[in-house]
Amino acid sequence: PVPALTSLAYALHPGGPAIMEGIEFALGLDSQQHNAAAWEVLARNGNMSSGTCFFVLEQLRRAHAPLAQEHCLMMAFGPGLNVEGALLKIAPSLRSAV
Repeated sequence: PVPALTSLAYALHPGGPAIMEGIEFALGLDSQQHNAAAWEVLARNGNMSSGTCFFVLEQLRRAHAPLAQEHCLMMAFGPGLNVEGALLKIAPSLRSAV
């Protein structure tokens, strides 16, 4: 079964503030609770194309672990609003005991 959107960790491509705010609005996400890692990567590195998602995954691992979530939704965006996504299972070693 697909987990509820609010129960996921997020690794979203920080293509810019307008894209980030639009995704947060569309998915009903709180920028600090669900998307802080992407905002941190955007502030530090800027938009590095869709590969920026991997920097967000690293930021999640480094700064926000242990994670309470079992799954992470990774989404990247390209020119003409191409969208790529993957639902990732978080390794037990990165998860907190909740």
